[in-house]
Amino acid sequence: MEKKKFTVMQELIIEGILKKVGDESKIESVEIGSGDILGYVSSEMTKRKDSGIKGTAAGTKGWADMFRLAVKDLVAMGYLKEKKGLITSKLTLTKAGLEAYKEYKKSM
Repeated sequence: MEKKKFTVMQELIIEGILKKVGDESKIESVEIGSGDILGYVSSEMTKRKDSGIKGTAAGTKGWADMFRLAVKDLVAMGYLKEKKGLITSKLTLTKAGLEAYKEYKKSM
C-alpha cells in the first residue's frame, strides 16, 4: 500500500478536529465548525512561521484559500465529510481519515 502524505495544512486540519473531538470513538459523530478549525490552523501556522518555516506556509495571505483547498482534497479522498451551511460548514473526520493520519504519523 502506498504511504499517504499530507500537506502541512491537511495535517493541521486533522489535528484540529482531533483536539476538538477528544474521544476517538466519537470521531464520526461530532461535527466541528470549519471556522473553529481555521482558527486552530491559523494559530499553528503562525507558530510555525515564527519558528522559521520558509515558503508558502509562512505567508498568511493565502491561508483561507489554502484551507478551503485542503478541505476539498480531504473530502475528495474520503477522509473528511463536509456539511455546507449558509455561512459556514461543519467538518467531520471519517474513520478512514483517522487511520490514514495515524499511519502517516507512525511513518514520520
